Amino acid sequence: MTQAQKVDVSNAVVVHEVQRPVSVVEIQRLVKTEIQNQMLDVHIQNELLEVNATIQNPILNVNPITELYLYAAIGVGDMTLDGSQQTIEGDDERKALFLQAPETNTEHVLIQGFLELRPGGHLALKTRQAILVKGKVGEHLRIGEAR
Repeated sequence: MTQAQKVDVSNAVVVHEVQRPVSVVEIQRLVKTEIQNQMLDVHIQNELLEVNATIQNPILNVNPITELYLYAAIGVGDMTLDGSQQTIEGDDERKALFLQAPETNTEHVLIQGFLELRPGGHLALKTRQAILVKGKVGEHLRIGEAR
């Protein structure tokens, strides 16, 4: 059952949220299920096989996160901008870089020469490379990483 019985043209049902645990008591027909969360690197997929008009047990493949990440500020976590192009050093151990422009900034910060980070905005970059930033003299950029 779906909320308001909404299905797409291929009769596929999209579930955005599970509010309580679900248990399957009986499977009446062939069902294919796929659950993905790319940010957490989790993928669950079942494929039910129909053999002699009976449905076998589902095969569940789970790819769990293989490691946990440490989230921390880089240095003191605050970069004071000087109006020139500045560099956030690359790091081979870094999994992702997080940038946040405080709401007290009055202008955007330019990231890598083309991304505008507006005051109060934030940006996550899945990168190990050095990043170039440029912003108004005296404004700030909060920086952190996942390792």
